[in-house]
Amino acid sequence: MKTLENHEKIEKVVNILCIISAVAFATGITATVLWLIFGKSFLSIIACYGFTFFMLPFLALQIAMPANIGQYGTKAMGSLSWFFFLVMFPFVDMWFFTGISALYHIIPNFHLITDKVLREEAAINSTRQAWFWIAIIYFSLITIGLIIRMIRDKRKKVVLT
Repeated sequence: MKTLENHEKIEKVVNILCIISAVAFATGITATVLWLIFGKSFLSIIACYGFTFFMLPFLALQIAMPANIGQYGTKAMGSLSWFFFLVMFPFVDMWFFTGISALYHIIPNFHLITDKVLREEAAINSTRQAWFWIAIIYFSLITIGLIIRMIRDKRKKVVLT
């Protein structure tokens, strides 16, 4: 029965994340429409926050799959998990990093540089930095999931012995 209780806890967490995601997406859509109508700059910031927080369940799934938590683990999903690791998670990390960068200017915007050569060089440098940070996010979330899996496996071994 302990696994059933854990499964219910996982379902509650996933439901909360999905509600947060749905509210964030609705906030992003509403703020975008209002920004298009009224043109206020704070509405674009609210829309950016909404669309960034929309990715929270996918980031949680990126941790849960390597951790093999409940029905969201790689064992339960089988060959479908390759799609998530090769296509979905890099896209989610790109979306999330782009949103965070737009809000907090992690990668500066070089479009206002007047010199064409300097602007192109700066754009190449910022693209390299963005891919570096996206790779850091991708591998760190998967590593966190694997660490959680190792901790859970050790706890199971301790309980069995």
